[in-house]
Formats: sequence, C-alpha cells, structure tokens
Amino acid sequence: MGCTGNRMIFANPVKVKKQLNFARENDVKMMTFDSAEELKKIQNHFPEALAVVRIRTVDTGARYDLSEKFGATMESIPDLLKYAKELGIRVKGVSFHVGSGGVEAKAYIKSLENAKKVFEQNIELGYEPMDLLDIGGGYSFVNPNIENNFVKVGSILRTKIDELFPDQSIRVIAEPGTYLCESAFFLAS
Repeated sequence: MGCTGNRMIFANPVKVKKQLNFARENDVKMMTFDSAEELKKIQNHFPEALAVVRIRTVDTGARYDLSEKFGATMESIPDLLKYAKELGIRVKGVSFHVGSGGVEAKAYIKSLENAKKVFEQNIELGYEPMDLLDIGGGYSFVNPNIENNFVKVGSILRTKIDELFPDQSIRVIAEPGTYLCESAFFLAS
C-alpha cells in the first residue's frame, strides 16, 4: 500500500524469532518491548532495531484493558533502560495503550505523565534523548455524545501533550484502529 517499513512500528511487545526476522527483512526497525526477555530477543535477532518501551497504564476503565497483558511497570523502567544500554539497543521512545471501549481522558493523561517520567529518567541516566511518543489507541467514535469520544479526548490530549512535551522534535504517533473501524463493525453487528 506504499508504506515502507521504516515508517512502521511493530507495536506488539511479544515477538517470536520469525516475526523479528520478517521485521528485519522489511526494514521495520521500530518495535516495542516491556521486559528484559524481549530486549534479549531483539538483541539476538535484530540488534539494530530501535526499541520503544511500552509502559503499563492504570485505572483506564477500558472494556478491553491491554495492561492486563502488556506494559512495563514504572518501577521496572530504570532497570530496563539500563539493560537496553548494556545490550547496545537504542531506546527511541515510549508507548502506551490504554485499551479500548469506555476509556476516559484521565487514563490518557496519567499515561502521558508517566511517559514524561520515562523521558526524564532516560536523560538522568545519561542516555541518548528519546524522540518518539506512541499514545496508542482505543479512541471511540460510535457515540459522539459520550464523554470519552475521540473529539473530546483528542482535544484534551493535544493540550496535555503540548504541556508535557513542548519540544517539537518529539514525534507523536497513535494507533487509531478502533476509531477507524468501530462504527463500521458496530453497524455490521
């Protein structure tokens, strides 16, 4: 579809060797991790990858809370950053995903605040500055009148991102799958 691998992120924090090899062959260098084991796999199979630490979200209210399965705790972040450095893996940024369905703006705000802490910890450790923030997805559009729809949450997020990350060199990306597909699948069902 015209999108090259260097513009993609492998956002699943659990990968198998075959997937890592496919990513390498297709120049998909950016990929998330949330554990020391994933860092070791990346080092073994794709050491030139650009790692993005996925942090756990809290109190999301999501119908599908992805932090039940994915995301490093804030307490584990310094050790993960140090281990990545030890392995020679560049940590490019931070990602989170608050889940899907019923997510309120406060969950995104708390996650943004935690992401900012990770950016700061990385600098305090003396590592190369991060330049990527992946704010995940879960944005709803089915009912434009509810408090957690995309338009309302998006405007709150934009303000908070500008406040916490005023440096224009930080690239902010999102994963708007729910936003793009939810209404069509809601209609179909």
